[in-house]
Amino acid sequence: MSNQYLVITLLSNDQPSIVKQLADVISQHNGNWLESRMSQLAGKFASILKVSIDTKQLLGSLETIEGKLGIDITISEQL
Repeated sequence: MSNQYLVITLLSNDQPSIVKQLADVISQHNGNWLESRMSQLAGKFASILKVSIDTKQLLGSLETIEGKLGIDITISEQL
């Protein structure tokens, strides 16, 4: 398995545990959270982060979080 650099963006209503759940999924897949920017405005939470991770297993887990928390996640590969 080889790790790739991904840029993940998310947008949701602000609610407890979003960052923790995302960090848990990345950790469970032996990924590294490299850097991030987060913002809260008018009841919304937005984040963009760069991770190094094996993408095959990660994608399914992120889809689960999206449905569970009602958030929008976009993933793009960094070359």
